[in-house]
Amino acid sequence: THIIDNEPVTIVPEVVPPTLGEVKAKKYADIRAASAKEMLAIAAPYLPQERESWDTQFKEATDWLADNGAAVPMITAMANNRGITVVDMVGKIVENANLYRNSIGALLGKQQRLLDEISAATTLEGVEAIVWQ
Repeated sequence: THIIDNEPVTIVPEVVPPTLGEVKAKKYADIRAASAKEMLAIAAPYLPQERESWDTQFKEATDWLADNGAAVPMITAMANNRGITVVDMVGKIVENANLYRNSIGALLGKQQRLLDEISAATTLEGVEAIVWQ
């Protein structure tokens, strides 16, 4: 409240609503953050050092599947220390890689669909109605 001409006057600042572009930008960020949170939850049980080895494990596994004589030092060490055969280890690696990729792929597809919906939205209400569920 201010005094103007000896009278109390309450000045209410004008609220400028966000533009459609601003609302879309925030919604894009919200959707990506929700997607990232779920992706992290999928990977969370595994230490970063384990995840860093996944590409090598999968490459060795696919090399071995193409040629059972291929050198697979990481898989061999893993199998030996786990007490299973290289054949079983390769199977586990391929199965886990497929499960992980399918899960991440589903999340990415959902994220991309929602981002497409945001792009296509023409009203603030339309953008706000788009949520990660």
